[in-house]
Amino acid sequence: MAFSSPILHPSVPFLQYFHTPLRGGMSICIIGQVLHSAKGFAFTVNLLGENGDIVFHFNPRMNENEVVCNTKQNGGWGKEERWPIPFEAGATFMMIIDVMSDCYRVTVNSKDFLKYVHRIPFFSARALEIKGDVNLQRVS
Repeated sequence: MAFSSPILHPSVPFLQYFHTPLRGGMSICIIGQVLHSAKGFAFTVNLLGENGDIVFHFNPRMNENEVVCNTKQNGGWGKEERWPIPFEAGATFMMIIDVMSDCYRVTVNSKDFLKYVHRIPFFSARALEIKGDVNLQRVS
């Protein structure tokens, strides 16, 4: 767990700094519901680094039926990686981001979804940001 205790019903936009640097074997669990009104970029989960870097960007796009992942480093975005979207407007989901030595492994509703190879070392992530058309029930 990346936080000292679960955060229940946090407001969106959500920003929480990690109490310790991320380590391999840690997990971040997000339980929420995509709003019925979600269009376009439904919501965004970012692991924020220093100097404006986004160590890991996870962005379900309802209008494109895809999830886009990327990294922003030194002011520039890298190459997007895309996967078919596992989220539905109005549906509750549980998303787990496992920090592995070589990648982030993301599961959605207990199903393996994607692996995103680190482009910036995971231990440089300082905070979790969640924004967009989503209600959060729990972040831990």
